[in-house]
Amino acid sequence: GLVEISRGRGWRVSIVIHPDDAEIYANFAARASRFNDLDPRRADALEICKEYTFSCVDISRFIYERSLAEGKNPYFINNRHFSIAGTRIVAENFVTLTKQVAQPAGVSTVSQR
Repeated sequence: GLVEISRGRGWRVSIVIHPDDAEIYANFAARASRFNDLDPRRADALEICKEYTFSCVDISRFIYERSLAEGKNPYFINNRHFSIAGTRIVAENFVTLTKQVAQPAGVSTVSQR
């Protein structure tokens, strides 16, 4: 798996967990002011990450709140891929995460919910 592939290479591995398009749409439809976590698999994934030495971050809330504030759909319509707006939001968050991960040592398991 990922641990074996990255071992001895000096890599800093980060796992970024994001919501499915249907979950974002459900939150939009509910007119939620804050992201409502509808998928327990994210919490399960964060628990699994605690067993390893790489960083795991759930950016679901960040994507939802930025999309809501900007009034832009982070996904292409009828498609699970990020739109230009969604790609930009994820990229901006990635810049922040890489600065955090660049700090030395330890497992950083973060939920941005």
